Amino acid sequence: AHGSTLHGTQLTGPGQRAAATAYFGPDAGIGVALRALPELLGEPSVRVGVLGLGVGTLATYAREGDALRFYEIDPEVVRIAHEYFSFLADARGDVSLVLGDGRLQIEREVEAGEEPPLDLLALDAFTSDAVPTHLLTAEAFEIYWRRLRPDGVLAVNVSNRYVDLAPIVRAAAARVGARAWRVESGEDEEREIYPADWILVSRNERLATLEPVRSAIDPWPQDARPPTLWTDRYSNLFGALRDWWG
Repeated sequence: AHGSTLHGTQLTGPGQRAAATAYFGPDAGIGVALRALPELLGEPSVRVGVLGLGVGTLATYAREGDALRFYEIDPEVVRIAHEYFSFLADARGDVSLVLGDGRLQIEREVEAGEEPPLDLLALDAFTSDAVPTHLLTAEAFEIYWRRLRPDGVLAVNVSNRYVDLAPIVRAAAARVGARAWRVESGEDEEREIYPADWILVSRNERLATLEPVRSAIDPWPQDARPPTLWTDRYSNLFGALRDWWG
């Protein structure tokens, strides 16, 4: 837990330790995207990057031959994930960890040009419900797409009690010539799965035609706020606040 937000949990019953929990269940946006990714790209194995380690829950999706890299800024989070949870140790794929600010680390990898492109990049870097504005700007999305393969997927966790991040992600997606689809998933107390709101961004429109993504996509509400572009020079948190007091 961090602040008032629970960031990760793990079941410890027989056969349950590898179950994806919290905001990362199989019906969450990130879950359906990862399950559809091999068919989308026609590849037997995939390369995935994740901004924000949490307790390492997304490592449960790594299959043999897959490569999963976490970017985490807080050494204490790394310690907690290794000491109290087994997601990382139990992962079947090749799991690595880069310590530092995710955007800056990805930018360094792009400039070095030594890493193969990612098939999917997930953004899940929060401090309690605080918004990492520098990860959601137009410039940041341009960096992400230089690290992704052209037909890859960017998955953004926009679950937030106070700020509506969807318009910001939609605007940044349009800036890089990509489509944005929303996937809202519900709670399952028995499986320790929380309500989650993810946006899947891709230039590959076939993503929305594949199961399980196709049946999970939620239409954008007619009264949804218009896309609002944040840049490294300008962002407006007040303009993104939810009317939670009403």
